[in-house]
Amino acid sequence: MIQDIQIFGARLHNLKNVHVTIPTGKISAICGPSGCGKSTLALDVLHAECQRRYLETLSPFIARIAGVRGAVPVDSISGLRPSIAFESWDTRRDGRASVGGLTECDHLLRGIWIRKATFTCPICAKVLDISTSQEMVERIALLPPGSRAQLMSPIIATSQTLEALAQTWIAQGFVRAYCDGNFLELSSIPASMAQSIPRQFSVVVDRWIIKEGIRSRIADSLAIALRIGQGSLWVHQQDGPQLYLSLSPRCPEHGAFMPELDAGMFSPYSLVGRCPQCEGNGKSESSEVCTQCHGSRLNEILRTTQCGGLSWQALVAFPIEDLHPRLQPIFADLPPVYQPAWRQVQERFVAMKKLGLGHLGLARGLDTLSDGELQRLRLVNLAGGHLNGLLFILDEPGSGLHPEDCERVWELLSEIRSRGNTLVMIEHQMAFLQKADYLIEMGPGAGEAGGEILRQGPRELVLSDSASPTRKWLEELNSPRPFRQEISFTSKLRFDINPFRNLQPMVVEFPVGAFSVVCGVSGSGKSSLIFDGIASCLRKDAPPHAWCTVVQGSGIEMVLEANRDRIRSSHRSTVATATGLMTPLRDLFASLFEARTRGFGTSHFSTNVVGGRCEACQGLGTIEDPAGYGDFTCHVCQGHRFRDDILAVRFKTLNISEILDLTVDAAFGIFAAFPGMSARLKPLRETGLGYIRLGQSTRHLSGGELQRVELAIELAKATLRPTLYLFDEPARGLHRDDIAHLLELFRKLTLQGHTIIAIEHQSSMVRDADWLVELHSGNLLFCGPLQKTKDDPHSRIAQWL
Repeated sequence: MIQDIQIFGARLHNLKNVHVTIPTGKISAICGPSGCGKSTLALDVLHAECQRRYLETLSPFIARIAGVRGAVPVDSISGLRPSIAFESWDTRRDGRASVGGLTECDHLLRGIWIRKATFTCPICAKVLDISTSQEMVERIALLPPGSRAQLMSPIIATSQTLEALAQTWIAQGFVRAYCDGNFLELSSIPASMAQSIPRQFSVVVDRWIIKEGIRSRIADSLAIALRIGQGSLWVHQQDGPQLYLSLSPRCPEHGAFMPELDAGMFSPYSLVGRCPQCEGNGKSESSEVCTQCHGSRLNEILRTTQCGGLSWQALVAFPIEDLHPRLQPIFADLPPVYQPAWRQVQERFVAMKKLGLGHLGLARGLDTLSDGELQRLRLVNLAGGHLNGLLFILDEPGSGLHPEDCERVWELLSEIRSRGNTLVMIEHQMAFLQKADYLIEMGPGAGEAGGEILRQGPRELVLSDSASPTRKWLEELNSPRPFRQEISFTSKLRFDINPFRNLQPMVVEFPVGAFSVVCGVSGSGKSSLIFDGIASCLRKDAPPHAWCTVVQGSGIEMVLEANRDRIRSSHRSTVATATGLMTPLRDLFASLFEARTRGFGTSHFSTNVVGGRCEACQGLGTIEDPAGYGDFTCHVCQGHRFRDDILAVRFKTLNISEILDLTVDAAFGIFAAFPGMSARLKPLRETGLGYIRLGQSTRHLSGGELQRVELAIELAKATLRPTLYLFDEPARGLHRDDIAHLLELFRKLTLQGHTIIAIEHQSSMVRDADWLVELHSGNLLFCGPLQKTKDDPHSRIAQWL
């Protein structure tokens, strides 16, 4: 019997000596309030220990390069297996990252494409014959038996006379050459030709009569010919056509266009293969599509390659649902060496279609995807049947998903489980918690109030406990709950939408001074509508918008959008620096009498510059142990981050280190009379983050906490002017209690005359909205008061509310 995973006495971060059992071959879900320790348990304890034990099996050199850390602070962990972690917040979106790159389809297809496709000369449009050295040997050996053939290496004869060329190659042991259509003996060049400069010059490397048993001689001579001809050669047949062969795109008339081909050249990161104008970004400096490569990101010779009438540019542009059947006949006769790669590509194509991502093309940039699309796309690589007997740790795989998308994702997770894998997911999505095999509830609160295991066991057992927070939340969601009373809004924003991406023509409106929700399956056009359309055309400094125009709009003086910008979780980033609180705090301390008499300026109270910080730890308060799992307290400043003379400066008996150690709630009480600081602290409290400490590293915040810190930063910009707030899934990563805080805050904002539009699927958030806009495949399904969805036959979200 396979042993279950057992964790005893985990004590990392806020974990309080917890004991956990995780059944193997099952799907386990860890749930609880944001900041209660879910990520610490799953990622920083379980996954980190799996990694450490694997790396310790490697050689000491490799282990050191890979950064093996010391043991996790835990009494014991047993039953571990190789683990793969998918952290939802690690979503780097540079300009070159694409769907094909993230799913590895690009990488797999390039190797096949480079051997199957034909290349053409961009000047004369002739098809260029490109072969490997093994393929060259095969093609020459298969010439008709008895054929007389001569192996030739073309030489670039720039400004050299025939006499000089003859002397050069005679010295290297070659006696015959082919010059401008004639064969010559190099030792007896006619005097009339000696000083002429040939247009074409090739050295005769070998001569054969094609017959059995000649392959080894062909291979040996071929190696010499390719070296001399710099990857190119040709075979002169006495009674047949000339055969031009090259390792790289090379035209017999116009020469070489690229060095020896490599599959990596089709990557936009390749210095050789990428478009020289846009440098592989597909866009020019003005964010318009590159006029040279037309968004394909590749240079001219690569983007014109064709296979079965399909160019690489067209291949990566086709939606997967259309591309898959088109490639099947083209790749039906692949050599055995390429068939495993093609099978893996097909597995990914099938998984993408199952996850509702068939509308995406391989070239689609990750920065143009919705969060829900990106979340599902990251699961595609798990679809391969070769991943068996592993431990998968998933950070909120259901976050940001429409209920229909949840069904698709669950089918994939169940498939992965059926192959003998163990899945552990950090999750708030009730659709997943209701189906998980095993539940681990953590809490009871967040931060120092959390870090405990409240209950754990099979799903049915946990949900049968009347004290279970998950059961209570489930009962709330399943109980009939009236929508908010319909309100008559006198002022509305109305937008005329023309076709863009997958959005179809529509007129959409939102009431001013209300909380509106935009929902729909991932990829339905929500982000395009809100952030590429509405936000852009309402900004006063924005250029005229071609596809989204304001038909009616009044009462909005300011637009604030919180969509995809994630807080930098660097080792130097803290809550105080991320929210901008550190600036007025430094100003305050620098203005104190004791600081001025000692000559201390604002920089002396910074942990990021030399001056007042402790240089032993560079203001971090801790020093990373290169051989250990975590950090240890700095031996010089004892964790206070600053020099002793800086710590002597006090405000209300507290030095700056003691203030950074305060919780948000405690700091708000001290700085309530300081507008510059209270304005930054208040949104943190209102979003339920009063328990976090000002100096706490953002690296140690959970995904839900990071989401709310980002939200608080946007809310801190609020003014008395009527503002339109645009949010991208503000409930992402939040527990029921956190969502309640958020809804209360949104209601306060609307009562103050502000307008909120949020992309959201979380049912508690949707139920509390005043107005709903529902999209599907770029079409407008519903636009109106939330109360009317239950009577509208087009609304698809009503059945989940």
